[in-house]
Amino acid sequence: MIPMFKVRMDPMAYGLVAGVLGSGMVGEGPKVAELTNALKKYLSVENLLLLNSGTSALTLALRLAGVEGGEVITTPFTMIATNTAIKDAGATPIFADIEANNVNIDVGDIFRKLTPKTRAIMVVHVAGIPCEMPTLATLGIPIIADAAHAIGSRYGDLHVVHLADYTCFSFQSIKQLTTGDGGAIVIRDRKQYERAEKLKWFGMTRKVPEGMTRLEHQMTADVPEWGYKFHMNDIAAAIGLANLPGLDKALDQASRNAEYYRQQLCFDRVKGVTLPTIPWSEPSWFAYPLFVENRSRFIAEMAVRGVETTPMWRRNDMYSTFGRADLAHMAWLQDKIVFIPVGWWIDEQDRKYIVKCIKEVQNDKR
Repeated sequence: MIPMFKVRMDPMAYGLVAGVLGSGMVGEGPKVAELTNALKKYLSVENLLLLNSGTSALTLALRLAGVEGGEVITTPFTMIATNTAIKDAGATPIFADIEANNVNIDVGDIFRKLTPKTRAIMVVHVAGIPCEMPTLATLGIPIIADAAHAIGSRYGDLHVVHLADYTCFSFQSIKQLTTGDGGAIVIRDRKQYERAEKLKWFGMTRKVPEGMTRLEHQMTADVPEWGYKFHMNDIAAAIGLANLPGLDKALDQASRNAEYYRQQLCFDRVKGVTLPTIPWSEPSWFAYPLFVENRSRFIAEMAVRGVETTPMWRRNDMYSTFGRADLAHMAWLQDKIVFIPVGWWIDEQDRKYIVKCIKEVQNDKR
């Protein structure tokens, strides 16, 4: 079976993790600092914090944006963690529609959903495909980007990290860059970054003043604002340090696979298959989306041929915890969206076989 997802683990991780295990420092220590600096350089940013998950990054961003008691405009087509974080922050998710020919949130519908209660806008770069975000900057409302799939995504000439006030990354096991589990937040405003550095560890800075031990610092420092236990540990950071050097190669392979799919499935006009319209951008390609007729049959027939495919998520407004929204494009596409494997493990032979299977399934008259 050609898998939909696969864990990318560099062999160097074994030695780095063993070194951490024998060092006497398995919590947040020098490896976290090393990976933080490496990611700052990779993303060309200054205000980056490593955390224990992408969900923690979302929770922290919403706290910093001050959404409690207000509304957050968000997408229904995402992993439920995006929107449970909004509930956890004490805000109400307001679902905007997705685009008519894409899997990302419809920016036009965001404008239609604005109210005096809107405290933030949550966008998701679904499958690494960048959202059309520049017009949102004119609103003066905090923009939070769930970039769980978008570690290398660019919109125009800019990495997506530069298009939001808060950008949240996930380094969960199957992401393009994994730390086993983990995440990061990039914060545009320096004062908010300094606030977040304390909030990620109960409201107390992890930077111990010179001449003090950590215990002495904990016994004397004040905590003016309560926080969380969101910091990353050195075991996770060691895994990330092993995997970071190979990230660009992995992203390049996914990009080549995506371009092959585009050429073969778009130009050949395969019956019953439509490709989403991708904005002028450079996606990271965590997965490759298609719109197909009779999706359940498509998934079953592809599985028979040894190719795993998936709808990825259930539209979030179908969960009773959120409540149903009237979303015309989402309703039209919800039973058509399917994703095929595109990542670093898919080689030239695999992608040719996947396209061959898609054409067979769609041309089958049964």
